[in-house]
Amino acid sequence: MADLGEAKKIKSNQAIKELNTLRGTELYMSPILLESLKRNCSEIKHNSYKSDVFSLGFCFLYAAALNLNNLFELRKVCDSNVMSSRIKKILKPLYSDFFIEILQLMLEIREDKRYDFIELMMLLEKNDI
Repeated sequence: MADLGEAKKIKSNQAIKELNTLRGTELYMSPILLESLKRNCSEIKHNSYKSDVFSLGFCFLYAAALNLNNLFELRKVCDSNVMSSRIKKILKPLYSDFFIEILQLMLEIREDKRYDFIELMMLLEKNDI
């Protein structure tokens, strides 16, 4: 999966500030990026990899549930425990506990608690997946 709508070729001497614009589909933005966008804040301190994990988790959740209403409802959630329980409620009848756990880790509200790609890979390897 890829969305290259904002992709562009850059020159090696192009100012980094020009490249740090906040763009994307709001529905799939990590909580910290969405909040920054709403506040029109240009200086964002965040882990871009963990933001990407969140976005990918939302893509997986949509693919698993095939229901955009679930995503819109989850965007309103600001509490990690509530997020986890709602993910479980959406997916429990259809998917394994391990798959649900992975999505819960990917969609953790707090960036410092959210897994990054390396941690996810280690979890998959640990479980022989």
